[in-house]
Amino acid sequence: MAHALGKTEDTEHRKNLHKISELLVGQCGLLFTNKEKEEVYEWFGEFSCPEYARSGNVATETVELAEGPLAQFPHSLEPHLRQLGLPTTLKRGTV
Repeated sequence: MAHALGKTEDTEHRKNLHKISELLVGQCGLLFTNKEKEEVYEWFGEFSCPEYARSGNVATETVELAEGPLAQFPHSLEPHLRQLGLPTTLKRGTV
């Protein structure tokens, strides 16, 4: 982004943009809007996006599997389910 704006006075796209380029370090970005500063801060304060669970996250819901054939799981997943502590067997390709 800094290269696009121009890193020096000679390479800048518009006057004084090289001054902004000096501040663009690490993971950052620019936001251009016609909204008031307070409204933008409020929006970002309330904004959240769903996150996929990663190792170590606490479960947000309980999943129960009924006893019997588990057709929703492919046969290749059976060893993994057993490693997780489920008492499973493979019968005719069905977990």
